[in-house]
Amino acid sequence: MEFFKNQRLSDTFSTELGNAPTSRNELLKNATVQQTMTRSVVSQYFKMVYADAEPELIASLFSEDVDFYIPGAVDIVPWIGRRHGRSGVVDFIQELRSYTEPIKFDIRSIVVEGHQGIALGALETLVKSTGKIIKSEFAFEFSVQGSLITRYRIFEDGFAVAKAIGESENNAQEIHF
Repeated sequence: MEFFKNQRLSDTFSTELGNAPTSRNELLKNATVQQTMTRSVVSQYFKMVYADAEPELIASLFSEDVDFYIPGAVDIVPWIGRRHGRSGVVDFIQELRSYTEPIKFDIRSIVVEGHQGIALGALETLVKSTGKIIKSEFAFEFSVQGSLITRYRIFEDGFAVAKAIGESENNAQEIHF
């Protein structure tokens, strides 16, 4: 190749790539290792959540500089919004548990590609202060680098969540759209 005949350019290119994979087999092996790690971390996260593990233990799965965000009405729903670091993850779990009680949480599928994982499913949650039950489908998005979650998103029916927590009634009522 004419492009690599220039030795200086070739050396610069090799230096910038460092230890990058040089063969298709090496690329596939690296992708498979990362994919296995991502699936393992995502599965571990849900096992801990199902087991009602201590918030600090769940937070140990996250990077200290995790990009953590749950979109929604932050002025109404205390546990959503942006969080910072493992302490933010602990705060999220504690707030979620203090305001809600899970009724049903079903994961339909977990899809993993490289360092990204997506979990799809449906949930039912009781809002303790209002007695309302939220029913929503969800998507959890994870990015895993090494063995830590570096990006975390939950996408759910934010309107139903805000409506359920923002209104007080004595009668339990299902909210879903």
